[in-house]
Amino acid sequence: AMVSSFLAVDAVKIFKTGKLNEDGVAYTPMETYLPLIVIGVTFLCMFICDVLEKKCKQKWLASFSLGFSMIIGMATAAIIEWMVR
Repeated sequence: AMVSSFLAVDAVKIFKTGKLNEDGVAYTPMETYLPLIVIGVTFLCMFICDVLEKKCKQKWLASFSLGFSMIIGMATAAIIEWMVR
């Protein structure tokens, strides 16, 4: 439910690109797409960890897959923000 609420808020921002937010500042394309990109990368990382855990019998990944996914998602956001600015 929490992820769905984040997706819904970001999806609405896509349709408001170029319009003003509540602070009177226009939404930028990167401001609207960055959360969706990060969610996608984090999902992909979690999927890869799950495949490695089940198919390659890497049971130790069960404890660390969520943490790895979150760190890679945050690093992705930082790198994209750094590249855009």
